Amino acid sequence: KTADTYAMLGKIIGDEATSQNLSSYIRQTIQEIQDKVKSIPEDKKIRVYYAEGSDGLETDPKGSGHVQVLDIVGGINVAEVSKIEGSGRLKVSMEQLLTWNPDLIISWADDRGGYYSNIFKDESWSGLNAVKNGEVYEIPNFPFSWFDRPPSVNRILGLKWLSNLLYPDIFDYDIKKEVRDFYEEFYHYKLTEEELIQLLDTSTNMQ
Repeated sequence: KTADTYAMLGKIIGDEATSQNLSSYIRQTIQEIQDKVKSIPEDKKIRVYYAEGSDGLETDPKGSGHVQVLDIVGGINVAEVSKIEGSGRLKVSMEQLLTWNPDLIISWADDRGGYYSNIFKDESWSGLNAVKNGEVYEIPNFPFSWFDRPPSVNRILGLKWLSNLLYPDIFDYDIKKEVRDFYEEFYHYKLTEEELIQLLDTSTNMQ
């Protein structure tokens, strides 16, 4: 409902032209990604683990509002655990994670109290395909998470970031340009090259 929220705000503050531009961007982004996801064969979909918490062993199952971005872009959430209505993230064991053996891991950023850097150092994670292949990424987190809490407009940019990360041949975004454009459009802020690197260096496989 983010696009509708911007449309409503435009009426409240008397700037419907700007709100229409923002609402259109949001709707077009969601529609474009939903349309392209239909072309991804089920056996080509990337299996993803969302590492939350200070030890990386908390997550959210498919269908949770916290993994809506992953569900929309066509990633397979490996967390085969029951959704508990009204609750937050769920604790999982290392044994469960090894059994799921994801292709790719997205993690809370270090500065958010996540386990990203430690995943590469922790021997118990070393047997996972995602770790062996270097497919572990920090979720961009400025000014808010692009993926989850809080559920801000940054999740719209997160759709482009994560779809490009999982399926670059299908979602062939120039991610640097997309990020620059988004921050100018929604935050009226021009990112420096240094800030772009800070946002994307550990969050993409561009290096």
